[in-house]
Amino acid sequence: MLKAFLTAFLGPRLYKVSDGPKTLEPYDSNPAEYYGDSMIGVLTTSISFTRSAWFLVLPYMYTRHYFTREGAMYLLTLSQVLGLVLVASFIARGVGRITNPSYMLFLQHYLAEVEDHKTKKAMLAAYSYDFSWWSVDFDVDALPNDVKKDFKQTFNLKPLTADKSLPLRVLLLPYDLLCRGVMHIVGRRMIYPGSMQILNSLVREPCENARATIFKNHGESAERYKLRTSHGHFVDCLVVDKRPATRPPSSSSDLDANLTSTGSPPSSSTSASAVNGRKLVICCEGNGGFYEIGILATPLTAGYSVLGWNHPGFGGSTGLPWPEYDTAAVDTAYKFARTQLGFADEDIIIFAWSIGGFTASWLAMNYPNVHALVIDASFDDLIPLAIAKMPNFLEGTIVRSIRAHMDLRVADQVSLYNGPVQLYRRTRDEIITTNGPRDIGSNRGNDLALQLLRHRYPQVFDDEVAEYIKRNVLTKRLSDLNIENEEELSDEIGRLRDQEMTRDGASFPSALGSGDDLEKRKRVAMFLVEKYVIDLEDQHCTPLPPAFFVLPDLV
Repeated sequence: MLKAFLTAFLGPRLYKVSDGPKTLEPYDSNPAEYYGDSMIGVLTTSISFTRSAWFLVLPYMYTRHYFTREGAMYLLTLSQVLGLVLVASFIARGVGRITNPSYMLFLQHYLAEVEDHKTKKAMLAAYSYDFSWWSVDFDVDALPNDVKKDFKQTFNLKPLTADKSLPLRVLLLPYDLLCRGVMHIVGRRMIYPGSMQILNSLVREPCENARATIFKNHGESAERYKLRTSHGHFVDCLVVDKRPATRPPSSSSDLDANLTSTGSPPSSSTSASAVNGRKLVICCEGNGGFYEIGILATPLTAGYSVLGWNHPGFGGSTGLPWPEYDTAAVDTAYKFARTQLGFADEDIIIFAWSIGGFTASWLAMNYPNVHALVIDASFDDLIPLAIAKMPNFLEGTIVRSIRAHMDLRVADQVSLYNGPVQLYRRTRDEIITTNGPRDIGSNRGNDLALQLLRHRYPQVFDDEVAEYIKRNVLTKRLSDLNIENEEELSDEIGRLRDQEMTRDGASFPSALGSGDDLEKRKRVAMFLVEKYVIDLEDQHCTPLPPAFFVLPDLV
């Protein structure tokens, strides 16, 4: 009884309650709980904002003489008043919950002692409540040793700022501390605004509503999970499993049969949808994206099984989106899909939008047997974008700060994946262009595509051809391309690559283009650009239409 009483005062917020199987409706709190909870939310958000913006708050306080004796007394009085308001708010919220039958019924289910985790989770599926109070569904460190052996050790790209000389490292220590401060105070929030609590507070209700809609539309196939990473952080994850319950997983060729050689979207027929459902699309969101309202809807509408997860600090995920934590989160989601959901490598597709290209390319780099990598509106490297949007005199600090703490080299990671890759370029992208949305040639997606193609087909993309493609092809819409004898060229390239893959396997670099003259290599280069890159006549944040979500062939 005492435990229930304390949990009512200090326990989880309840957002939605069941109104039928997998149907959640807003929880109806009484005035005492509503106003108490609202005041707690205002105070905690204000404290969080003050902590985040301390570099602005402290100078302001200094100019307002808050560091004098009189100012300190005023702050002490203010903190006492706010403390009393906070205590009163907790009491009001607790009383409101105790007198609310809906909350007490939830509390009865939440505190019920049920040994089986699945049974307890099924009982609580009738509620949507504060994710931090969920029990863990999957702990990557708890995997049996024989299962862990099935996964090779993951790796990261070699840092580019490693100063080998000890005297140089000592000399640069003050500068490095400055760079670290810049990145931790300002940089991380600019790069990943979705990790700030104020944005999380603003999107909480839309995310709750979107998640409830997913549950309503997909019933028992949709489920939310709480995963624990190797760093001890938690990952907020949603899975919609559309595999037919009575049929075993199919081979990769079953899905490929539903796609034409030109990458046409899958058929809308029931059989095609069932085949698509055998494939799991792991979705990697952008820097302000949440799986509930993000790119997950595109493959889901196209009939695929999907796994959405939130970056550290986004939604219910804990931690902050530093590269090591972000990659640990997607690695945990991948291992969960393999070990608990039962998807094989060849049945997993990695789909990313914008900055999500970093975690997606990291995952593909470390698990090269996944079916395909699909990247929409991403870039090659964070540094050119950061430099373009900041004052010139900060360039050195920006480069060193990013290389040391937020080194998002998407192109380098994609180049280490030998499987099928599909890239999407937005022709009016206002985010990843360095010279404005009207200049298609400044879209850093061009540099991502060109670096990948130069790695895979070095005999085709020598310096002269690469420069030609950059200046004369990627500066225009790809629909304007006119490749002479394209069908004949396609057959020739397909035949040569089939022979090469039969002999060497699906590995790169390829010898394609060896011995061809300059004009022939330009035509081959344009053909490859057309195969790897799809133009979308839209801006950066517009969702990718499901009809455009296609799985690439390995060229």
